Amino acid sequence: MAVTHPKVFSALALASLASGALLLSAVLPAAANPGLSASGTGTVMTQLSDLTAPTSNSPQGVAVASGVTYVSNPPTHSVLKFDSAGSYLGEIALPGASPFPTAMVASSDGSKVYVCDDNATGLVFTITTATDAVTSFSVATQPFAITLSPDNAIVYLISNSDSLVYAYDASTGSSLGHSVSDGLYATATHVLASPDGTKVYESLRDPIPAPGQTTGGLRVLNASDLSEIDHADLPNAGGLAESADGSRVWVGSTDSANQSVVAEYDPVGTFVTSVAVSPSPNDLILSPDHRWLYVAAFSNGLLDVIDTASFTDTATAMTIGDGRELAISSDGLRLYSASSTSATKVISIAKLTLTSPASVPPGTGPTAFSAQITDGGATLADYTTNTVKFDILDSSNMVVATATVAPNAAGAASASIDLSALPAGTYSVRATLDPIDGTVVVTAAGFRISAAALAATGTEPVVPTVIGLLLLVAGSVALVARRRRTA
Repeated sequence: MAVTHPKVFSALALASLASGALLLSAVLPAAANPGLSASGTGTVMTQLSDLTAPTSNSPQGVAVASGVTYVSNPPTHSVLKFDSAGSYLGEIALPGASPFPTAMVASSDGSKVYVCDDNATGLVFTITTATDAVTSFSVATQPFAITLSPDNAIVYLISNSDSLVYAYDASTGSSLGHSVSDGLYATATHVLASPDGTKVYESLRDPIPAPGQTTGGLRVLNASDLSEIDHADLPNAGGLAESADGSRVWVGSTDSANQSVVAEYDPVGTFVTSVAVSPSPNDLILSPDHRWLYVAAFSNGLLDVIDTASFTDTATAMTIGDGRELAISSDGLRLYSASSTSATKVISIAKLTLTSPASVPPGTGPTAFSAQITDGGATLADYTTNTVKFDILDSSNMVVATATVAPNAAGAASASIDLSALPAGTYSVRATLDPIDGTVVVTAAGFRISAAALAATGTEPVVPTVIGLLLLVAGSVALVARRRRTA
C-alpha cells in the first residue's frame, strides 16, 4: 500500500480545514460589526461673535494656520492673532515704513503665513507661526493678492500697479519671473494656483473699459513660465476657487446690469455653466470636504453657499460686511470673513457624523443607527427643534426603510430600524439633518446584510453546511493522526 509523504499529508489536512471554514463562512450569518461611519459639513450656519482686539480692527485679510486665526490690520500695521475659540492672543508688528497688510495665505502645513504689503515699497512678510518671527522679501510694487503653489515652494502674487502675476521662491524670496500683458484686461483681482501645480489662474476686471479692452476676464497661465495658455472674457471677474481635483475653476463676476454669478470653467478656461449669487462676489473658498463653495459678496455683505455637486446656491442669509477675504478652519466648522468696515466675522457650520453597523445577520429586527452633530461654536447650538432622518437605501438607491428623530441637547440622535424584511444584499444608510435654515446630508455606503439571509426566503443552506462540517472534522482528524504518527 502506498504511503503518503508526511508533508503532503499535512498539506491535504490543512486544505481540508480551509475549505470547510470557507464553506461555513459563506453560509453562516455574519456577525454585526458596528463602526461604519461617514461625516460631512452642510449649509447649517450660525453667526458667532466677531473677532475683536484692543487695537484698531479693520481687517483686510484673514488666514488660518495650525488652529490659529491671523488677521491683517492696516491701521496698526500689524497682524492680529486669535485662538480657535475666538479669544485674542496678541499682535504681531510688521517692520518697515508704514506697512499696509492686506491679503494673506497660510502654508498647507501651517508653519508659515505670508502677508502682502500693499504699498509702493513692494514687500511680502513671512510669519513663522511657531515663533511669530517676521521676515520679508522684496516683490513688485503694491502686491494685492497672494497664493502658494501646492507644495508651498512658490509664492504667486499680482501687482496693483501693472496687474501682472509674479512668482517668487517662498524660502529665499528670489524672483522666478512674471507674466506679460495680453492687452485685453487691465485690473487684476485674484490669483490661484492649480492643485497639480501646472497652471496659475488670474481674474481681472475693468469697470470702465479702455479702448480695445473688454470688461474683464480669466487668464490661464503656465506655472512654469507664466505664459498664457488661454483666456476667457467675463465681466468684472472677482473671486477665484478650484475643485480639489482641478477639473473645475470657479470665478465670481458682475455685469454692467449688476447681475452677479459664479461661473464655472474647465481647467483651460472653457465656460461650462453659472449660478446667480449676491452682487460683487469678491472672494471664494472651498470647504475642506470639497462639497461647499462659500462666496463673499462685497456690495451687500452677504454670504452665498454653492453646493458643488449640484452647482446650486443653497443659502444667501449671513451678513459678513464687505467680504474682503475668506478663510476656513481645517475641520470646516468655522468660516472667517475679513470685513474692513468692521471686524472679522465668524460663522459656525454644522457637521453631521453618521455611524451604522458594517454588517448584520439575516432576519435582524430593530438595528441601531446614530448620528452626532458638532459645530464651530464654543458651546454646541441647540438642534432639538430640528430633525435627523435616517434612510436605508438599496443598491438602486431606493428608500426601503426610514425613521425620523429629534436630536437631544448634546446633538446626538439615534433610531432603531427594523431590517427583518430586507433580503440579502448591500445597502447604504443616509442621515439628513434638516433644520429651517439648511441641510446636512451624510451617506455611509456599504453596510451589508449577509448572503446567509437565504434563510429568510425559507431556503436553508443545509448541504453546504454539512459538507463544511465534514471537511473540518476530516481535516482535524488527519492532523491529529499526523502528529501521532510523527511523535
